[in-house]
Amino acid sequence: MANYKIVIPARYSSSRLPGKPLIELSGKPMIQHTYERALETGVKEIVIATDDQRIFDVAKGFGADVVMTNPERRKWHRAYCRSSCHKRLGQR
Repeated sequence: MANYKIVIPARYSSSRLPGKPLIELSGKPMIQHTYERALETGVKEIVIATDDQRIFDVAKGFGADVVMTNPERRKWHRAYCRSSCHKRLGQR
């Protein structure tokens, strides 16, 4: 098993395609497809980081480990996800 971790950032708000993580492809939301591809790597731990309750609920529904980020920090979402998830995963 791989000794690294994957954090999948998933925002609902997007200027190009709002709600992208929840768009269904072949009967599953896109975020689930992404999560399942990450599982195929053999990684030790996968976390979905989102600022949206709808994504949180869907991801929990298919068994993902999910962390909620602060929606008011959207401009710095990637850095915030990294910081928030590092704390959650026991890293600096």
